[in-house]
Amino acid sequence: MRKHLSYLLSAISGVLVAASCIEETLPEGNDNLTGMIFTAKNECLLIQGTKTALSHDLTTHWIDGDAIGVFSISDNNVKCTLVSAEEGKFSGNGVKGDGPYYAVYPYSSNNIFDGPVLTAEVPQIQTVSAGQCVASGALVTACESSTTTLMFRNCVALMRLEIPRSDIKQVKIEATGKNEYLTGRFTMNLSDDVLMPAVIADSQTASASVILKADKGSLASGVYYAAVLPTSLSGIKITFTDASDEEIVVSKESSITLERSNGISFGSFFTHDISTPEELIAWSKQSAKFTSWDVVNINSDIDMTDYASEYTEAVDFKGHFNGNGYTISGLKTPLFANLYGSVENLTLNSTINYKGKTANMPGHNQAVGILAHIAYATENPDAQISKVTTNGSLSVNRTTALDKYFVAGGLLGSSNGVKIVDCENYATVKVASMTLTGTSSRLCAGGIVGQTSSSLTSVIRCGNYGNVSISENCSSEAQSITGGIAGYVSTDGLFTSCANSASIINSAKNASGYFTGGIIGTIGTVANANGSSTKAWEYGNINGCSNSGIISDNSECSTAVSHWLGGIIALASVSNITFDNCDNYGTVTLDVSKCNVANVGGLFGQVYQAVESTIQKCNNFSGATVSINNAECATIYEGGIVGFTNNKPVTLLNCINRAQIVNTGNASASI
Repeated sequence: MRKHLSYLLSAISGVLVAASCIEETLPEGNDNLTGMIFTAKNECLLIQGTKTALSHDLTTHWIDGDAIGVFSISDNNVKCTLVSAEEGKFSGNGVKGDGPYYAVYPYSSNNIFDGPVLTAEVPQIQTVSAGQCVASGALVTACESSTTTLMFRNCVALMRLEIPRSDIKQVKIEATGKNEYLTGRFTMNLSDDVLMPAVIADSQTASASVILKADKGSLASGVYYAAVLPTSLSGIKITFTDASDEEIVVSKESSITLERSNGISFGSFFTHDISTPEELIAWSKQSAKFTSWDVVNINSDIDMTDYASEYTEAVDFKGHFNGNGYTISGLKTPLFANLYGSVENLTLNSTINYKGKTANMPGHNQAVGILAHIAYATENPDAQISKVTTNGSLSVNRTTALDKYFVAGGLLGSSNGVKIVDCENYATVKVASMTLTGTSSRLCAGGIVGQTSSSLTSVIRCGNYGNVSISENCSSEAQSITGGIAGYVSTDGLFTSCANSASIINSAKNASGYFTGGIIGTIGTVANANGSSTKAWEYGNINGCSNSGIISDNSECSTAVSHWLGGIIALASVSNITFDNCDNYGTVTLDVSKCNVANVGGLFGQVYQAVESTIQKCNNFSGATVSINNAECATIYEGGIVGFTNNKPVTLLNCINRAQIVNTGNASASI
């Protein structure tokens, strides 16, 4: 009997409850025939969890090639093969004696019946064929019958496993206690007067482990069952081995009872439910222990207002955090310090007054976001943040100086290659007090992310609705960079269908340069006042993005420095990039007392190119005034689409400016 277990199961944890199938009345075979016919039926298992009751039973399906061994008073272990799968009929030559009959599945020459006592084996290595959830021959069953209708009883218990990935080639389950066995030879008394027959392991041949593996390649993701000896365990260890021989080990050190024709589910090993502030605090303290397999589920709204002082940012989290549409409110710190996993379907309502100290992650003092200081894709290239909404406020007030850089974002301080999809920020992001030291330092603020760096980052269908501003007193070496979606984008990336409708204000004091953009402050590595770059964007695209917010630079400087403003991007230092279908509806205004060079455009302040790039189907609409007010500038570049391009030509295709261009400064404008 090869058991195809028919089921419709959700992710549950709990006990597998057994029930017997209803017995049908079937014709009995003729005891005097040389080729005797036996009709086989079997106990079934009904799955019922502690959270979800399911009506689908684990039913028995006989298939071609199945065979049982039949014993009688005068015959020993006659092999009977399947002749009718629908009726469960088996035929065997050589069964001549009368009942009682004893039978066992699967057939093996090593099976023994001594009267009603069976000796058989549960295999240690259980090989699962494609499309099955249990190994052929693993579900050992046996029976005693006075007729040729055989009502089999299960000899095994089941362990239910959820495999979340499709590259697992082997799962090994081990009993951790002394003299505890899961597979091997056993005995079972099938006498009629034994209602619940005991299964007793042979300690001389039994094994403490069971191994699930695919017959070809890897196990597909899904639910699987390991057949084991009924027993009691003090704990187990489960080792998952993937196609590259990397191992993930999980363990459970608590008593486990495995009853015959029953079992237990281990889905809870990778699923963790959080519903209370206490549970969230406990999780954050253990977050570094979670693997990429682990799923954390938020199952209710959680108010952390009275617990905020007890919460510390989660560190080194590599799993999947699912908010399930719920809100975590009242936090005064980011949810994560450093994030290596994925987050989805979560709303955060936080009020963070960041003073530049992360208690449990000192290395991340130079970035802050409401969701996380920094998110990485280095541990998991598929890491993604999706459908996360941030509300409240993020204010940076640091009294001690930092070297080189500081970045702040409504969602993330910094993103290292993480895909950000369908996220929204409604929180205000304000850098109110910050001093940076060192040459070529930068201060960045963005509605979604302060900066992206290192590897390809995608930001798709994200929106910012919270005002972003920098108003600190910078050092003379620091650049002040603000953007509605991202402040500073240092490497290649993709920004698609993003929108900003909030005010993006750059009012920093005494910076070395100012960059203010509706979508992005600057892309590429800025080195010189003319916008030239030591590293240009070489791959990626900006398409379908729009701004309807106010873009304003009203900074104060004691010396004349350069300023870049754009409804989409303030400065784009790129190489062979296409800007496509981007629109600006918001005003773009530079209002300073003095400046060196002003680069102001309805969409792009400046495009500096290592290789020719294209701007196509981009529009600056009426009402989106481009203004330079009261500025005593050495040079002004001002335009409806782009203020200034240099180094290589820019191709403009099907672009329209409908906005008014205003210059009230004392220098002539190049429009």
